[in-house]
Amino acid sequence: MKKILTSLVVAGVLSGAFAHDFWVTGKNADKFGADIGYGHGFPMPEKIEDKRVGLFEPLYIVDKTGSKTVLKQVGENYHYEGEKLKKGSYVLAGDYKPTFWSKDKDGKWHQDGHKENVKNVESCGFYARTAKSIIVEGDQVEDFIYKPIGQITEIVPLSDVTKIKVNTPFKLQFFANGKPAKVAKVTGVIEGFPEGKYTFFGTTDLQGVIEVIAIKEGNWLFQAKHETAYADPKKCDKEELDASLVIKVNK
Repeated sequence: MKKILTSLVVAGVLSGAFAHDFWVTGKNADKFGADIGYGHGFPMPEKIEDKRVGLFEPLYIVDKTGSKTVLKQVGENYHYEGEKLKKGSYVLAGDYKPTFWSKDKDGKWHQDGHKENVKNVESCGFYARTAKSIIVEGDQVEDFIYKPIGQITEIVPLSDVTKIKVNTPFKLQFFANGKPAKVAKVTGVIEGFPEGKYTFFGTTDLQGVIEVIAIKEGNWLFQAKHETAYADPKKCDKEELDASLVIKVNK
């Protein structure tokens, strides 16, 4: 098992994959409120550009039965709401629709662009991204949160999420297309850390597992990416599947 501990500031290690970080956070009150984070200032959300709002599916909640409850967009375009959650465990999830992005030789980026519909393509990528946050109400932790929920790519906690502490190892597993993603890059950042910099960097083992030691308490954003050649090289160059998971680390 690979264990990585770092207090170094790692800047821009995944800059190609994460031009914008993507995460989801939620809070249970009179209603359940959730936000899409799409930027660099985790955990604070910011308004999503109008031209990119359509890239995101509505946020949804998955419970222990596997039922999926879609939340309603309310107010700012990143905010969603639903009924107050009862005691139990839930996964708050979001999906960035699989999308082609291409850059032409003049340096211009084209959304939904690839080699067959854009002239003079210099590079092309097919991107799919997902985000998750584990919500536990009360002291009832269901085992389903330690397994994939069926997203195209996702990070799954393997350690008790209610007992993750500073300087205590815990494990995560990264899946892409339903299979463990081996030797994949993983970064972590604590809430409020300077934009574009990371406090953790490592790679998964051959089972897609990575062991982490968090150096500070608070909410952490972990991100991982799986990159392969695109199935049809005449259309695009690569496929990239990115996932994120928000976990709280206790003192």
